[in-house]
Amino acid sequence: MQGEDIKVEVSSYNASIGYKVKIGGLFPLGPSFGVDGNLIMSSSTFLRTFLDRRASYIDIGLINLQEKVDKNWVLENLKAKLPQDIRILTREDYIKFEKDYWSLRTPIGFVFSLMVVMGLVVGIVFVYQILYSNIASSLVAFATLKAMGFKHKYLLKVVFQQAFLLAVLGYIPGLIVAFGLYDIAKDATKLPVIMTLDKGILVLVSVTLMCLISGFLAVQKLQSADPADIF
Repeated sequence: MQGEDIKVEVSSYNASIGYKVKIGGLFPLGPSFGVDGNLIMSSSTFLRTFLDRRASYIDIGLINLQEKVDKNWVLENLKAKLPQDIRILTREDYIKFEKDYWSLRTPIGFVFSLMVVMGLVVGIVFVYQILYSNIASSLVAFATLKAMGFKHKYLLKVVFQQAFLLAVLGYIPGLIVAFGLYDIAKDATKLPVIMTLDKGILVLVSVTLMCLISGFLAVQKLQSADPADIF
């Protein structure tokens, strides 16, 4: 397609007739959660294409600052001089605004959050069943330890160590599988799905807390470990 004249018809979603434009060049950008492509055009072409838009209506504007300019000083001056309904954001603030929008205000963000919560709940129940079954099958051994003089705190320590080991042993293969799934999702959607260090640490902390909660629920069974039951 390089060097060829490409003409397409562009129209708004509620227009019956489109406006033909000539594509001046192509650029790789990739899709997003909202659109599969982007079209950059001049303001005059935009107004001829979308007749319901006014020239005074602007969605977003970009200001490039020189390296030595204090961006905080520029922000304060813009906020003081522009109307209150105009939001002034830095690049970092705008990125956070977009992430919060997709995470909190869209159905896909809700589904992802719900899947995370359900995964934690299922994980807590699954690990609880493992620890509870282990304690129940070893109840005589725990009662024997109590009869030998071991404190209840020591038994709790053993159970929580088991919970921590389950977290680590489950995290390592899960992380390996996650890298593979990330690559598959990245190739399928062309979205920048990347496993970063902070994500990995967050998942490790979440899995550890999940297993410790399961351990806390399972240790209630230790209360029934009575040394008198072994005689």
